Amino acid sequence: HRELLKRMLIEVPKIRPRVLSKESYQMLDELRGFRHIFRHSYNYSLSSEKIARLRQDLLSAWDKIEKDITHFEMFLQRQL
Repeated sequence: HRELLKRMLIEVPKIRPRVLSKESYQMLDELRGFRHIFRHSYNYSLSSEKIARLRQDLLSAWDKIEKDITHFEMFLQRQL
């Protein structure tokens, strides 16, 4: 998942624009990291403060993430 996110951040000249802005990438990568630790660490204790912060950050960034994906979707539509 890390590599997929990294690739979505990169523009491929004459092929495709980047999918995510740096801000969207950073938020999704933070969420990915949290998910990875939570899923693979049996002794990981959840912090309600950390979860609340991640939730708020994701909600704050959601419009930007959605805008990035819509922009890329429009690029794909133009290619048809």
